[in-house]
Amino acid sequence: MAKIVAIVNQKGGVGKTTTCVNLAAAVAQTGKRVLLCDFDPQANATSGMGVDKTVSNGVYDVIINGVETEKAIVSTPYGDVLPSSKALAGAGVEMIALPERQFLLKQALRQVVERYDFIFIDCPPSLELLTLNALCAANSLLVPVQGEYFALEGLSDLMNTVRLVRRGMNPDLQIEGVLLTMFDGRTNLSIQVAQEIKRFFPGKVYATVIPRKDPLTVYPTTSSWLKINFSFVCCCISSNSCSKPVSPKRRLIFFCCDHTSAFRLVVANAITRHISFILIMSQISFSIVFFINLLLTFNMIPLAGNFAGMYWRAFRLFTVR
Repeated sequence: MAKIVAIVNQKGGVGKTTTCVNLAAAVAQTGKRVLLCDFDPQANATSGMGVDKTVSNGVYDVIINGVETEKAIVSTPYGDVLPSSKALAGAGVEMIALPERQFLLKQALRQVVERYDFIFIDCPPSLELLTLNALCAANSLLVPVQGEYFALEGLSDLMNTVRLVRRGMNPDLQIEGVLLTMFDGRTNLSIQVAQEIKRFFPGKVYATVIPRKDPLTVYPTTSSWLKINFSFVCCCISSNSCSKPVSPKRRLIFFCCDHTSAFRLVVANAITRHISFILIMSQISFSIVFFINLLLTFNMIPLAGNFAGMYWRAFRLFTVR
């Protein structure tokens, strides 16, 4: 029998769908039988698993129109999906008139619960009837929490709803764990939020946190990204006033990329002239980076500029089509 885990937080933008999709795919890679139930009208988990949002049958048809759950499931290389669609946005209103409206999803998943080891439910970012259905159907909850102040307020509202569900509709509902997402350990706010969450959920907060990535230092590692985004790249931007001393804030930055690691950020140690370079290089050794850096360190700015310019032209010749 499957363990049903709902990924829930009524606050939007905390990483519920991303967590659900990656968790389902990762568990499926271990050989487990996994079903991802997309119960969010935005249907981002559906598209994230590679399923067309316009499929004929989905979770809306199962809970409203009585379609068999098995017929609505779509198989993917990353696990099975019970897809969502825009039609689910109005399901909350339609469900009001139905008997046992809070148990519709539970009844739908009961038809296939023996086929899977895990069922993950991606919940909508609100505390409405759809979310209530997910809470009633789940065995446990996984709560992604963003490392900011307003996330604490949303977490308090969620726990009040969970307590109400436990009183009558699903007394066995448990908190599987709390996942800190978009966590920035450099800020006091994120650290304080993490401490507060650990105090409210002792032993339930995962040691693994999802860090907030700096968009300037995280890029794809394939050369296809470079071919698409050359318009945003500048090479060898220099001023005419090379005789003026450089401001302490001026630095030489190399964005280096190869296929074995992410972009590495190399900052030159010494810049003594009013000049800056931004150079993107792919599939090169760090000896080239070191050589240009060495020229600048010894104040050979024109030669460094010429060398960087020649490499840039060669790089574009062989990579841009």
